[in-house]
Amino acid sequence: MRNVLIGLAVLLFLFYAYWIAMNDPAESISFSCPVFAFTGLECAGCGSQRAFHDLMNGRLSDAISQNALLFLLMPYAVMGMVLRFKPFREKYEKLYIRLFGSRAAWILLFLVLAWTLYRNLYLHIFNH
Repeated sequence: MRNVLIGLAVLLFLFYAYWIAMNDPAESISFSCPVFAFTGLECAGCGSQRAFHDLMNGRLSDAISQNALLFLLMPYAVMGMVLRFKPFREKYEKLYIRLFGSRAAWILLFLVLAWTLYRNLYLHIFNH
């Protein structure tokens, strides 16, 4: 059953990646950010769909300008997915605990909040 769920998740991701690559979220129907809709402030994830679209179309610098945090955390997320598989998790248990334990969760929360403040205060003040 677990393998079926993993397979479905991979298929869903591939479909989403194809859809994003073919449809620019800035010009088509896409998921909008509820934080931005209610507050007018960009959350840490704002721009991720546009960044993913730019990345899928080979525009790396445009993608990074949409959401730099996405690219800083992408290797971390991939490593987390790999280490979730039992053989890797057993072999690298100390690394898994260090990178994905409670202390790491607090650090990640701090980074996300810091990025949110930076992009809403500093970037808007000096770019407008």
